[in-house]
Amino acid sequence: MLLKNPDCYETNFQLGQAYHETNNLEGAILCFQKAIEIYPKHFFSYISLGKTYFKKVLYEKALECYQKAAEIDPKNEIAYDSIGNVYFNLKKDDLALEYYEKALQTNPRYLKYLKNSGLVYEKKQQDKNDLKFYKKVLDIDPSDVKTLNRMTELKFKAGDINEPYSDSFLSKQGIHSQKSAQDCYQQAFIYYSKMMKDQSIKCLNKAIKIDLNFFMAYCKLGLIYKEQMMLDKAKENYRKAIQINPNFIKSYIKLGNIYCDKKMYGDGIE
Repeated sequence: MLLKNPDCYETNFQLGQAYHETNNLEGAILCFQKAIEIYPKHFFSYISLGKTYFKKVLYEKALECYQKAAEIDPKNEIAYDSIGNVYFNLKKDDLALEYYEKALQTNPRYLKYLKNSGLVYEKKQQDKNDLKFYKKVLDIDPSDVKTLNRMTELKFKAGDINEPYSDSFLSKQGIHSQKSAQDCYQQAFIYYSKMMKDQSIKCLNKAIKIDLNFFMAYCKLGLIYKEQMMLDKAKENYRKAIQINPNFIKSYIKLGNIYCDKKMYGDGIE
């Protein structure tokens, strides 16, 4: 395609994107530079060239590209966020915050910039400010599991909540804030990693209520019930997982192990 359209900025740009995705960074740089040469006002060519330099840890060159993009389109928050990322990696936290704030002024509800601002304040150990930004994230998207979990850990670290209440805080907000089966499953995994198995079970059951064919939730329930020595419930859930996805080998193995634990070796071998 490039041979047919060597002077088309869009063709060069798309090829540069392909090179970037396949980690051919030198090829990507050449293509983005050619696209800019053909069309010097192409905002996304500068952004993509900046991303490529950023990936090569050439932060000053990346910064030049992002600043040029901001000149071309001062109302596009992507350039400001990208500049903020460069300054964050250069350990210039105040400048990073300045540009994240510019991004937020352009688009106050864009979650990435809110999270980035929270990360900078975390780094600066300004707990009240990082919590403020994470709270804004959850106000916009209550199903953001990672932010919910991070906010809880920060509150516990700051002494705003004690350990038992930390679990309660996470539980009350987490279980009722998930929108999709996958969200619930991810939250269940977090609870499980914290040994909060009852909350994990509630999340997994909610995932199943949202999507009756979400076989991974049944499989995880089987694991938890097995650990709690509730073997009949474990079997029931593994069988359901197999019924939904007969090709998921892990469920057969886990179910076979339960039969062996119950000394039902024939069923286990089957």
